[in-house]
Amino acid sequence: MSEKINSNGLVLVITTESDWDKAKALASTLLERKVVACASLHEVNSHYWWKGKLVEGKEVQLLLKTTNDLLENLWESTVELHSYENPEWIYWSADSEGKYKSWLLNSVCSR
Repeated sequence: MSEKINSNGLVLVITTESDWDKAKALASTLLERKVVACASLHEVNSHYWWKGKLVEGKEVQLLLKTTNDLLENLWESTVELHSYENPEWIYWSADSEGKYKSWLLNSVCSR
């Protein structure tokens, strides 16, 4: 994975899983490992190229809230646990204020 991103410490990550049960299991394990503070699951209809073919199908997208310090650990856990050969992994820095930011930072084991 590339260098850590510069931010105030908060990071959002998107990945997808093939179905609701796999997405819930992935989210639960990431929460238990305290590499994410929150995982939001959303059913999506995805369209993409895979192995030279256009694919359309239902997936479950996970929006993961974590910290810059835990991004590498989250990546390693995602690769270990994910059902896909090539899991989606898109991340960007984020910001928040007040009690929510404090809760998020205190909900993971990076501090």
